[in-house]
Amino acid sequence: MDLEEYKRNGRARYEDLAAIVAQLLERAITDERGFRLQHIQRRAKTVESLFRRLEEIGQLGTDEIEAYRKDLAGCRIVFYTNDDMNRFVNSGLLRELFDIDWERSKFHQPGPSQESATELFQSYNYVLKLKADRTALREYREFEGLYCEVQVQTTLNHAWAEMAHDTIYKRPDLRGFGGRQSEIIEKRLEDAMRKHLLPAGYLFQRIATDVQRLTEGKALFDEGVLDTVLEADNNNERYEALVRLKDDVLPHYDDLEELFSEVRDKLKRAWTVAGETDAVPYETPFGGFRGHESHQVTAQIAEIIEQYRYLDPDETYTFTRDLYVQTSDTESRNQLIKLAERLASPTLQVWERYGPVVQEILAEKLSEEQDIASIAALATTIASKILEPNITGTTWSSSAVTLRTGAIVHSDTLAKARRKVIETIAAYAETVTGQDDALKSAVSSLFDSGRWPQNGAESPAQSWQL
Repeated sequence: MDLEEYKRNGRARYEDLAAIVAQLLERAITDERGFRLQHIQRRAKTVESLFRRLEEIGQLGTDEIEAYRKDLAGCRIVFYTNDDMNRFVNSGLLRELFDIDWERSKFHQPGPSQESATELFQSYNYVLKLKADRTALREYREFEGLYCEVQVQTTLNHAWAEMAHDTIYKRPDLRGFGGRQSEIIEKRLEDAMRKHLLPAGYLFQRIATDVQRLTEGKALFDEGVLDTVLEADNNNERYEALVRLKDDVLPHYDDLEELFSEVRDKLKRAWTVAGETDAVPYETPFGGFRGHESHQVTAQIAEIIEQYRYLDPDETYTFTRDLYVQTSDTESRNQLIKLAERLASPTLQVWERYGPVVQEILAEKLSEEQDIASIAALATTIASKILEPNITGTTWSSSAVTLRTGAIVHSDTLAKARRKVIETIAAYAETVTGQDDALKSAVSSLFDSGRWPQNGAESPAQSWQL
């Protein structure tokens, strides 16, 4: 086909091809579900544009324009986000619908060192044709062997491409005039991509991802992910449900305090069930691999309870104490001791707002215990932290972690709590005569009450740059 033939009836034929390709694409994307498609653009190359392109390469007289131009028919699929675009590219839909000429297809992903506007532009450009089984049908027969270029882009890249089309690709011939101004215009286009469109694309993707996470998190809770934690057939399912609960559900509740009593109760029961459940391997087509042990499940539970330990310190103590008595696994017991330590440790963030309220609660709970010996390691750990003379706090910024340390300021409430702890642990120490390790642990925690703080007052903040 030469330029004149294209002008007479070739362009109309390619317009029809572009319409068919766009229709097939839209139907497939809609049926697949889940894609955020903005729209599909289609067109056949204008005679004027084709003339310019052929003139540029010295082929105005060719009778094989299809060999020189791959975009006589063109479609542009425009998705809202990068994830949608990448998911479509990896979905295989194009390969199912069309035969792709991989040699003439071009894909561009900008790298960190690229700076020009054309280098920063992200696009997937496929050259394809209808499959033979489709062109065998009468209504498609006239399109056999005809190629269409299909571009896959995001909304922001599409907007940039529309603007850049005239600025870069169809720049008027101004030789000898306005050269410097043209360079400035192209630089501004590059700045628009680098300073605005690339960051905006990232933010759009973050927003879309966050919305999706919220939607999925609510769906997980409504579908009973908390019940799965308790009722799962094995610890592999239980572990995975706990990860989803921790990462995708609990952080997004606006009023978690109202809900957390139920969460805590089911996690407490799940801890016990996990300890009674034998590990089973994961089965895959390539063989099995080791499944999750009970202590790995309880570690996830302990992490959740630690994260929300201050919602109800009294209940957090009860949770920790009851499970410590019931648990025989050493690793799981150590997780409970660590949880108790984190609960009892004085932190500036809490003290600045509420004072030593957590330490007061814990001292009262220890004084009410009838059998300290059964929770000795737990009790001495808590006592040591209540008698701790120093206090710490950590604040975060985008560029630094600041650790604040200082001496605990005296108060009547704290003094009362410490007296209770000393009396409780001293009474326990009197009962462990002949048990060297138990006595050593008890006395060691009592010695904490006589230690001087490392600093007489809050020390200057120490920062570590990230």
